[in-house]
Amino acid sequence: MADDTPKYRVTGALVYLKTHTPDGVQVRGFHADALVPADVSQEQIDHHLNVGLIEPIDAPAKTARKGG
Repeated sequence: MADDTPKYRVTGALVYLKTHTPDGVQVRGFHADALVPADVSQEQIDHHLNVGLIEPIDAPAKTARKGG
């Protein structure tokens, strides 16, 4: 059975999201290319999509970051 839950990745340098942790609900920072946790609210998803800080996981990846 396929999981049809939309998946997202962070495209901004750092995004703060409210998520459940073993210590309860917390706001955590997620760096570029991190996967957005499945329990993030739709309100947060919509906001971060609208401002371009996350994208659907099936979207083409942004250009590779330059290595140093």
